[in-house]
Amino acid sequence: MFSEAKKQGVAGHFGTAPGEILDDHVPLNLVGIPTIDIIGDFPRKAWWHNTGDNAAIISAESLGISIGVVLGMLDELLD
Repeated sequence: MFSEAKKQGVAGHFGTAPGEILDDHVPLNLVGIPTIDIIGDFPRKAWWHNTGDNAAIISAESLGISIGVVLGMLDELLD
């Protein structure tokens, strides 16, 4: 993910979080399915996994960047 983001000139939008993030991807990891947790840097309790967590709060710019990087990764994996 990081190399693809760098290739697309959007590396500044990606980073790592200190420590772990326990999220809904964990059960997949536990059964051997690798995942990437792409989430924003925001105050979690404000809307993270609650009724305020909806499409209206998603940044179109961030979503576009994330989609572009994921599509680039998939293109490379499928070559």
